[in-house]
Amino acid sequence: MVEGSSDFYSQQIWVIGVSSKKINEYIRNLTPYIEKKAKDLLPSVEWFYDTLKLYCCMPSSSQVGKKYIVIVLKGGEVERACQCVANRQGRPCWHMVATYFIWRKASSMSEEMCGAGLDYIKYTGREAVKYFEDVLRHSWGLEETKEVIEEVRVKGKVDLSGLSPTLSTLEEFIGGLVG
Repeated sequence: MVEGSSDFYSQQIWVIGVSSKKINEYIRNLTPYIEKKAKDLLPSVEWFYDTLKLYCCMPSSSQVGKKYIVIVLKGGEVERACQCVANRQGRPCWHMVATYFIWRKASSMSEEMCGAGLDYIKYTGREAVKYFEDVLRHSWGLEETKEVIEEVRVKGKVDLSGLSPTLSTLEEFIGGLVG
């Protein structure tokens, strides 16, 4: 394959598309400031571990009421990375570092658990699963995400007007181009 050919670029896109980042990669360029912030704010991180995945929910340190969700598989693959500005710009964020600290502890556990920070375990076993399903999933906003994904699979089209006026406008614009 020659650089510049369409096959070369197709191959490059494919390689990029299948690479998944491991949680330990988020601590490679860790600054002392971010490490200290992660350790200081660790008690504010709620988490649930189902022996296959770690779900972490943590507050934004700059926006009141804003939460970030990070999901990491037991093997360390990041299924859902933090969507904070720093992480989206490729800079270290305390949310991913805090998740790494919790993942190191949780990945060695043999039963379901939920807690906050490193030291507080609220429930274990069936109680942890029930608490996650009944309380945390909803309060973290994961239930709404699941419903939207199911709707996409079943109907193929989602009404985005309730999510945002901008998305509604975009949907109308695209509909005008396609229709």
